[in-house]
Amino acid sequence: MSDGVVTYNSEAILAKKRVKFVPASSTDVLKAGYVVCYNNDITTDLNGDTVAEGLQNPARFLVVEKPKTANLKFVAGIVAPSGEGAVSGDYVDIYELNGADIAVWTDQSCTNGTTDLAVSNGSYIMTATGASNITLGSCKETIARNVTNGLVLMSSRVRAAGDSTDFAAISAVASTNSALLSAVSNLAAIITTDELSTAVSQLTASEATNNASIVTLVRSANSDQTASINTQIDSAISDATAVFGAADVSNSKRLSDATSAAKESALSDLTSVATALDSAISDMTTRVDSVEVRLLSVTSDMTASINTRIDSANSDQTASINTQIDSAVSDLDARVDSVETRMLSVTSDMTASINTQIDSAVSDLTTRIDSVEVRMLSVTSDMTASINTMVDSAISDVNAELDLVSDLASGNSVGITALDNDAVSVLSSLAFTSLDSLHIGYTKITMADGTQFSVVGFVKSL
Repeated sequence: MSDGVVTYNSEAILAKKRVKFVPASSTDVLKAGYVVCYNNDITTDLNGDTVAEGLQNPARFLVVEKPKTANLKFVAGIVAPSGEGAVSGDYVDIYELNGADIAVWTDQSCTNGTTDLAVSNGSYIMTATGASNITLGSCKETIARNVTNGLVLMSSRVRAAGDSTDFAAISAVASTNSALLSAVSNLAAIITTDELSTAVSQLTASEATNNASIVTLVRSANSDQTASINTQIDSAISDATAVFGAADVSNSKRLSDATSAAKESALSDLTSVATALDSAISDMTTRVDSVEVRLLSVTSDMTASINTRIDSANSDQTASINTQIDSAVSDLDARVDSVETRMLSVTSDMTASINTQIDSAVSDLTTRIDSVEVRMLSVTSDMTASINTMVDSAISDVNAELDLVSDLASGNSVGITALDNDAVSVLSSLAFTSLDSLHIGYTKITMADGTQFSVVGFVKSL
């Protein structure tokens, strides 16, 4: 057993626990290898009765359900084979995460010793690590489960209920700082070598050999023990002399002297060894404690130094980034201002040029319109004069011809009347009775060759 984990041949033994399965959806069915979480905010007991204790309800860590964001840090464990097919209300066995190897259900393509598996919101299946997921272990075999989901052997990581620490997140943070990784690597290299134990052993041997105070203490202890033994032997001889007489005492004394010397030597050697051992153990303990203190001090100093360097690096990086951002923003503003100035200048020049061209075009157009108007007025005046002349000429001609017709009508009216009243005429029945009913018309016909004919016609009104 190490750190509360039961082991066999250095491997953690599966730890079972019986829990009650009560999911939010009563249609859920468990499979062996599913991950479940404690319903840490349940307000009913195992019988379904409402309890007054609220968060002190013991059922919080006896009732399990489907993982969700609110309970991810309260991972209960992995469903054991005996829990296959369990439905709401069933009691099932689960394997707790105690460092043992457990078969889990996953949707990942797994690589032995490389792929980490995590619990995620809304799924019984172990999936990839992520910012909102919590890592529970690493794959112990290479097998593809991303096409067809199934079981894979996972080396679980010890987790206490309520522990929301994500090992993947810690690794990601550590991997982003090379200085921290280097310091941790150096510290690990020191701890994993025999330099520390060798140094302590040499220090203890040197102190035990050269420290006069240790030798003095050992000799003093031996002297005290020897004096005590001799006193006890002398007292025993004195008592024997009083009882058995001088002869027996003399024999006893010789025997006693012989045995006493042997005992003193043995006791002295034994005491010396014990004392030296106790002293060495004491010195070793003191020096180990001292080394631990120094190690803690060094670790503390290194941690403080690493944190200081990290803070300094972060501060420097932040300051540098902010400076670069400010510089970039300043440059961009300057360039934008320059572009705006140039655009305004170009716009102003273009506007002035366009206005000049428009004014010139308007002026030219106005001049041309005025010229056209003058010409039109001149042409109109000429045409009006020509038309007036022609009209006057036509009127004069018409008047002349009308006069001629009038004369003709007046001079021939008698002949026309006679002709009309001729018995041979088809119009005899319509003979003129008077010239008042006779209307005479006249027109001039001009032929293609220029020959002109005058035609006279007359009608009688009835």
